[in-house]
Amino acid sequence: MRISTIPQNAHVLLAWLLAGLCALLVAAAHLRIDNTVIDDAFITYRYAARLAAGERLTYNAGERVLGTTTPGYAMLLAGAALLTGVEALPLVSRLLNMGLLLAAGGLAVVSARRFVRVPLARVVIFALFVLSPKTLIASFSGMESALFLALLTGGVWALLAERWGTGAIALGLLPIVRPEGVFVCGLVGALTLFHLLRRASGRADNDWPAPGWRRLVAYAALLALPYALWLLAQWAYYGSLVPHSVVAKRAGLYSIGVVGSFLSLLGGLSETYFLALLLTNDYSRLPSVTVTGALLLLLALLALLALGGRRVARAHPLLALLPLFTGVMLVFYAVSETLIFPQYYAFFEPLAKICWWGGLALTLAAAMKRLAPERVGLEGLAWGIAAALALLPALALYPYRTVAEQTIDLHETEIAILRQPTYRALAQQLAPLLPAGTVVLTPEIGELGFYLPQAHILDSAGLVSPQAVAYYPLAAELQTRAGVIPPGLIADYRPDVIITLDFFLPETVRARAWFNEAYAAVVVWRYAWLPPGSEGLYVYSRRDFAAGMALAAAAVTMQEPRWTGR
Repeated sequence: MRISTIPQNAHVLLAWLLAGLCALLVAAAHLRIDNTVIDDAFITYRYAARLAAGERLTYNAGERVLGTTTPGYAMLLAGAALLTGVEALPLVSRLLNMGLLLAAGGLAVVSARRFVRVPLARVVIFALFVLSPKTLIASFSGMESALFLALLTGGVWALLAERWGTGAIALGLLPIVRPEGVFVCGLVGALTLFHLLRRASGRADNDWPAPGWRRLVAYAALLALPYALWLLAQWAYYGSLVPHSVVAKRAGLYSIGVVGSFLSLLGGLSETYFLALLLTNDYSRLPSVTVTGALLLLLALLALLALGGRRVARAHPLLALLPLFTGVMLVFYAVSETLIFPQYYAFFEPLAKICWWGGLALTLAAAMKRLAPERVGLEGLAWGIAAALALLPALALYPYRTVAEQTIDLHETEIAILRQPTYRALAQQLAPLLPAGTVVLTPEIGELGFYLPQAHILDSAGLVSPQAVAYYPLAAELQTRAGVIPPGLIADYRPDVIITLDFFLPETVRARAWFNEAYAAVVVWRYAWLPPGSEGLYVYSRRDFAAGMALAAAAVTMQEPRWTGR
């Protein structure tokens, strides 16, 4: 039976059942995956915890440094922490994100109802919003993308419903949640202005009765007001308009150049659209692809995004935001000269996937019509096949076993995340043994910083520690990987404790006389599940720091994380 012959009430019932299944998959991922996949969230958690404790939006006592790019999400979590306690922040964040992501998908469907009449097609939009691989990972990892998408879809819905003030405020909050929200505000303003100019010249349709010029100025001010107020407060308190984490990355933390950021982006796109890996992974079941092959896939992707985006934009002037924001983000990340992590895609991935679906459908429909011009109903079939293709990566990359068994399946994620339970266990045991204010140097501050709340964290990556930026870029012989601790930072600041994997502190540094005279290894953990290239997790204490040296005799132990790679 063709879908078109299904009775309307059964059609609607099937749509609701499928939407419920999507929501169930989202809930399962957020409720069952309690292992850290993206540790950046814990930087925001520490800011939120300190704000809830009345310490303002700071990472370390006495340091006015904004090392998070999501102050809006940190403030939201701080409010939640007042009700739940700071210890519950990781769980609270997952629960909050689950609701926000589902709300974003729901608002996208409500916005699409006037343009998309088929209930099953609206379910596809919902699924692309809530199950797109990078978006789902970022959400259950505690990142701010779910809040960003909820505000974005809420703002677009409000503007489509001619609730200009509500829409302007919702979209105006986006840059406080993530700086990339500036692009959304700029594009919405430009699209509105363009539409008004076309209407003034008599060339615009009447589908979007945008406000007149006088009201447009008022709404533009309302759109800019939230971020303008935040920038004023940020400048007054931190002395900078740019989050320091952005400054650190631009200062040479990664030193990969434009080619490196482009290849990083290329690898992520190859995986989430075509289920192909640009970088080899011994545990993944996905096939690998060469750089040449990935470039060809990218060209195909861009063509489909442009084709589908044009179709989306024709439905309503404001919906041109989808392809335009996608294009801006792709260009922005391609030339960013930084690694493109999974959470970066989440701010635009659902929008891009909708355009991709449209491009696939239009291409298939044109091919089918050419092959069988006398057949009817081919367009609906093309959209159905395209929907299956667009959803395939989400269904293939969903962490089924990780969810079902509450373990870490290395076929579904990367072995590098296995160090996160190790960091957590170590920090929780060290916290009561180290006095308040202990200076802890570490290259990965996520869970270590959150679970050592009384420690003063010296971040060798510079995200929350401006003093580290002066040591980048590193000398060529030290650029063995991203995140290597600058030796000069240790020598100049003499931290009380250093916590690091061995490859962040190369043997050439550990063997230096001055280092061994000043520091001693007090805890050494060696496990098979540490990241490839690493043989041990080290805790060093400065030799004249009694509390640190006492760790050598402390019963600091580690249980193996729940994982499988078979």
